[in-house]
Parts: sequence; structure tokens; C-alpha cells
Amino acid sequence: MPKECPSKQVHLSENDLQLPWSTQARKLVAQHDRRSLASLALTWLDETPRSTGSDEENLFEDVQEELAERRVLYEQLRDEEGTAGRSWVVRAMQKDWRDGLTYRQVAQLDMQHFRAKGTCKSWTAYRAELPSSPVIASSAHIFAAFRESFGAYHPHYLHLATFTSPAPLTVLRLQLIPSPSLTSRTISTFPSPICLLHLPLTPYVLLPTSLSSALRPLILQAFSTSLTLSDPAVRLTKLDLEGKDWTALREVLLARKSAVGEWRKVRGEEGKEVDGRGVLVPQARGKVVQDPTQLPLATLKATGVPALPQPGAGAERARKRRRLEEVNRVFGTSASRTEQAKFDGELPKLERLDYSISLPYPSEPSFPPPDVPFDPSTHPPFLVRLEGWHVLCGLRALVASGLTEVEAETKKEDERGGKGGERERRTPGLPTWLGEVAGEGQRDQGA
Repeated sequence: MPKECPSKQVHLSENDLQLPWSTQARKLVAQHDRRSLASLALTWLDETPRSTGSDEENLFEDVQEELAERRVLYEQLRDEEGTAGRSWVVRAMQKDWRDGLTYRQVAQLDMQHFRAKGTCKSWTAYRAELPSSPVIASSAHIFAAFRESFGAYHPHYLHLATFTSPAPLTVLRLQLIPSPSLTSRTISTFPSPICLLHLPLTPYVLLPTSLSSALRPLILQAFSTSLTLSDPAVRLTKLDLEGKDWTALREVLLARKSAVGEWRKVRGEEGKEVDGRGVLVPQARGKVVQDPTQLPLATLKATGVPALPQPGAGAERARKRRRLEEVNRVFGTSASRTEQAKFDGELPKLERLDYSISLPYPSEPSFPPPDVPFDPSTHPPFLVRLEGWHVLCGLRALVASGLTEVEAETKKEDERGGKGGERERRTPGLPTWLGEVAGEGQRDQGA
């Protein structure tokens, strides 16, 4: 394909400067199949600049003729049956763009692969403290905000992409420029891109978990100033939610309130105390055996003792069904992604659970009180992490089998001649605070 005319070169910005065919560029091309590469090549051919003067009329006709030939070639490669032939497209692209790809073309390659197959990176959720009536910023404002705050420290190229499938998503791709000599043929490597994900119409953003400590504050500052036009800066609060599947994180974030509500309905904890962040405060579980005076008269015998129904086959099936519903509401369904797509309202399978625990823990019958008075100043909050499919499968099995439930047992007279009675007993399993997994929390920096 003929090169761009000299009159266009003076209008090229740093965003259009070409990168040679480096190792990273070849690896990025290798991630695509034949149809994907051919479709991108057709898009790039359509973006070829047109003639701007009558003196270049003959050159313009030659360019159009050659473009038509290359377009036919890429259309044939795209529409051919089978999966082979990717090497033909790669050789054709290396011939047509022999000087390398622009930063924009590299970003388009990366974003098309992100849309098709996602990424193996881990994401951390943040919540933007937006005003009541925010004025959404345009792409020009976003680029200007990054150029003013982040560009003073690191030369970079920004690319904004919006996706509608498998779920709405806006991706801001940040590519650091490795050297001022962008057109040098000696550049064989360039830094990995940094993607910032925003869930449209929500205050939630996803940032790479592995973001370096040197870049994180600069990126957060630039991103906070680019979200809205109404406020100079928006506070970003880090949440205790991480994972590699951004679609799963999206579903958890969007359904967190309903999930907490459903969980509290199952446990009968509606109306319990909730802290300022909307997280259910851990409390001791209520007793199963209720006060007879609080029961309806119809359930009491003449002696005043409640007549509890004896569990039968139907009651046992109902309990199992409620346990399975509890597993799906808290952990998400254990079905495959294809099966999940058939059902609405089910949370995806969680990959990791993080808990920030502060002692002393609320007293429960199964946890005896400590002998020595507790000093909270010497015991800062700590983080408990449950990770791995085998761990989560075990947690699901515990909930489904009823090992997290509280039962009542009769305490017989002991050797000291104490009086008999009833007390609450927790079967081995999960602690009460497992119910707070469906809510969102803020990681304690001192943990």
C-alpha cells in the first residue's frame, strides 16, 4: 500500500507515530485468528487518507486502485471457510504496513482481543463518590485531564473503547510511551498497556490489581478528575472485591443490594443493624427455640408448650431446597457459563472471598469468652482470604448440607448436679459473618 503523502506528515500527532514490528506487536497479532485480522485490515484500509489537492489526482487514482485490490484480498481471506490461513493475513499486513503499526492500530488490536476473549489480569473494584446530578465528561475532557495531570510525568497514548456485549463496558486504554524517539527503529519493546474499566450508568470502576505503587496514585488522580465536568475531582473508594472475570465483578456490584436483602431474608435478619457503608454488622444468631409467649395462640397447646410440627419427608426436601437457594444467593450458581446465561437474576460464581475482621468478635454460644479482657489497641483488624475453587466448593457443600445452621439441644444434668435446660449449639461449619460476603466493604489499610 502506498505511503501517506508528505503533506499529511506535518499533521501527524504523537498518537499517529508508527511503531516497528516489535516482539510485542507480533505477539499481539498472533492472538487473533484469520477473520479477526482481516476485519481489522479492512477497517484500516477504509481509514486511509484521501487526496487533498488537484496536483495529486494521478497519485490518488493509483492509490484507489491499489486499495480496491487489497480490499478484495482481505475480504476473500475473511470470508473463506475453515480456520487456516492466518499466516497469509499476517504476511499481507506486514507488506501493507511495512513501517509498523501506529499506536491507534495497536490499541484496536488489543481491544478487539479483549472483547473476544477477555484478559487474564485481576481487577479491583472502586466506587466513585459522584454528586447527585453529575455531568458526564466527554472523551475530549478525559484526554485533556490525563494530559494535564498524568502527562507531566509520563508520556502516554489514550484510547477509549465502548463495548455492548457481553455486557456494557467502557475501556480507557493507557499506553505508556517508552522513549521520546518514537520513530526510532531500535525500539523493540514497549510497556504493557494499562486498562481502566468503567461500568456505564454506575459509579463503579475496575482497575488492575497489579498496578505499580508508583503509577497508582497518579492514575487515580487523573481518573478522578476526568469522570465529571461538575466537580474538579471525584473521590474513588477501594472496595473489597477482586477477580479476573470483569463480567462476574459487574454482576456482583450491580446485584449487591438485592443479594444482601435476599441473604437477610433467608437468615431472618431483616431490620438488623447496618453500618454506614451498607454492610450488615455481624451479630449473634438468634435462638431457634422461641419464647412461647411470643408465638401465636393457635400454635400453643393447653399446657402452653408450642406444638412444633414433626419434620417429615416434605419438610426435609424444603430445607434442602432452601439451602441450595442460599448457596446460589451467596456464592452464585455453580452451573457453567452457558447454563448461567439461561437464568436471570443469578449471581456468577465468586473466585475469592475477602473478610476484614475486627476483634473482639460478637459473643456466640459456640465461642467461649476469653479469660483475659480484650484490648483492641493491640489487635488491629486483619484480613482473611478464602481463595481457590476447592475451598469455595467446600464452602458450598457446608451450606448445602446444613452445617452452618444453629440447632437446639437439651443440656442434661452434669456431674455437679446442675439443672437441665436448653441451650443453643452451633454445628461445625461456617461462622455467622459468612452472610456479609454479598455486601460491599472498604478494605482497612491497617489490615
